[in-house]
Amino acid sequence: MMWMPGAVFDRERHRIGYGKGFYDRYLARLRSTAVCQADGRTGLHLTTAALAYACQIVTRIPSEA
Repeated sequence: MMWMPGAVFDRERHRIGYGKGFYDRYLARLRSTAVCQADGRTGLHLTTAALAYACQIVTRIPSEA
């Protein structure tokens, strides 16, 4: 599990971070290069979560793939 920072979130798990894209690049690299020690498969299933105040939750954040 990885705790994600952010300023604004929606219920579809999109977020507005702090503008530099570090976590997006890190997670993409981690998911594509990690190897499961139990069975040797590549790729990683990682659960991400964030804590937020109610005022940080919005209906929809425009997003890209």
